[in-house]
Formats: sequence, structure tokens, C-alpha cells
Amino acid sequence: MTSRPLDLSPEHTAFVIHREAKLAMIDLVLAAARFDTMITGCLVLGFGMSLDQGSILLENFDVSTKVLKLKKLCLHSGESRRAQRLGKLKKALERHSHARNTIAHATCAGTHKLDPSFLIFSPARAFVGRPSEMELVAIPLDVIRSDTRFYHRSAQRAARIYDFLVARRG
Repeated sequence: MTSRPLDLSPEHTAFVIHREAKLAMIDLVLAAARFDTMITGCLVLGFGMSLDQGSILLENFDVSTKVLKLKKLCLHSGESRRAQRLGKLKKALERHSHARNTIAHATCAGTHKLDPSFLIFSPARAFVGRPSEMELVAIPLDVIRSDTRFYHRSAQRAARIYDFLVARRG
């Protein structure tokens, strides 16, 4: 995630996570969850399902797949402009999902000693071809905050689609 090389060895990790970093991570995960929930609601409405039917069908779909399904539904319904915007959203989602996925699925080891704006994560993946070494990932707080803004904006857009579907349903 970083464009400049950081030495991610354990001796360069401060095994402390400051309050500001914790709040930034929580904000990102909550914003992404709200977006996911709004997209799920759009699919449930768009396909005319009840909430319980929709939750059974969609429970294991990742949000990218849900956006793709919503795009296909819009194309099928003749909403080509909305489908095009959903296609762009799906591409943007691919760029903005790494930090959220890392936070949700990897251990945050702490901050980098030389640049505390970087959080160090251990996703419990081995380096291929480097026995006895595990992968470490550095994510800047600025990226976490930027991705949070993306998810907030995307949830607002999904809410507008939801409102459109509610109005169309009558």
C-alpha cells in the first residue's frame, strides 16, 4: 500500500495502536458495513424479495458481487445510465477495499517507529519462497481516512438508489 519502502521488520514496529488509529479503523469498518447494507437493501428491493428471503440469498456475497448484480439488474431494467455508474462504483470499490479488508481480516501489530502514520498489519500469510517469514502490510492513516470518505459517499449514493427503488415499487 505504501509507495515508499518501509522496513517492516519487527524491530521497526511500535507494538502500540493509538486511539486516533483505532477510531480511524472503526470508522472505516462501520462505513463499509453501512455501504454493504445499503447495496443489499437495493438488491432485495430490486429483485422484489422480502428482507428474510434477501438475507438468505445474499448472506455470503461480497459487496463487489452485490454491486455487480445490481448493475446487471439495472441493465436488464433499461437503466443503462445507472448501470454505468454502478460499473464505475465497482471499479472504485476495488481500489478502496484493501485497507478495509486488511483491518477486518489481519492483526494490527502497531505503528511504524520511524513513521507512526503507518499502521502495520500481519495478515497471517507466508512470503512465498521465503521460509520462516510472514507477510506484513503497512497502511497509512491517510488511506484509511480516504477510504472511509469513499464508503460514506458510496453509501449515500446507494441510499439514493434505494429511494428510487422504493418509489418505483410504489
